[in-house]
Parts: sequence; C-alpha cells; structure tokens
Amino acid sequence: MIPNKLLALGGEEIGARQTTQRSLILEYLRAQKTHPTAKQVYVGVQERLPGVSLSTVYRTLGWLRDEGEALELNGIDGLAHYDGDISDHGHFTCVRCQKIWDVELDLPQLDHRDFEGKTGFKVREQRLDLYGNCDSCGNKEDE
Repeated sequence: MIPNKLLALGGEEIGARQTTQRSLILEYLRAQKTHPTAKQVYVGVQERLPGVSLSTVYRTLGWLRDEGEALELNGIDGLAHYDGDISDHGHFTCVRCQKIWDVELDLPQLDHRDFEGKTGFKVREQRLDLYGNCDSCGNKEDE
C-alpha cells in the first residue's frame, strides 16, 4: 500500500493522502449512472459513512474533479452533477425531466489549431452535450 496517496478502485495511485471518506465517495460515484449532485452523493454515502458532513462531500468532489478522477457537469437545474466515468463520452440531458445520460459515441477529434491561432486560447478538452426530450418525456410540450 502506498502511504499518503489515495488509491482508485483499480489500485492505481491518484494522489493526496488516502482516507476512507475519499475512497468511499469515489467508489460510490463510480457506481452511479445517474450523475448525482453533491447532496445526492451525501445521501448515498450515509450508510457507509454515517459521520461524513456535506461540506466534506463537496470538498472531496471538488478534489476528485481537480485531480481528473470525476467530471463535473453543469445541469440545466442550475446544480453541478458528477460523473465517475472519466472515459471519453458525451451526455444527453432531457430538458423536461432534467435527467442526464451517458452518450457512447465516437467523438470527433477536432483540429483546434486554427481557432487557437486566431484567438490565442488553448483548448484543454472538448465535450459533447446533447439536449432534448428523453423517451419517457417524448414529444410532450414543455410547460
């Protein structure tokens, strides 16, 4: 075991000191396909971490995001949602029920050189975000 380092579920080192709280929050997040908010993660880990505080969950999710171990998605509900699947994939958000799903498509790798040359910006990543109505909401009109 590597002291003072957090180990991901597969045993790989992901930095910072290992804590039970971080490990269990990461384990919970990786098991979810619902893209939970911080409060939903907090509720979800209560059984295994009864003493964890909401602020610890927020800090841990921020740390996981900063370390590249989780994605932070901007939900149309105005809340941050978290994804423990850091593989290259997109997301579909239903504009009616506001649920988020993973989209498994081959994402095109765009050539950003022209854009970067014209603007001086440096592209770090690209994402595919799709919005519409899910099959449950269908063609219902938004109220």
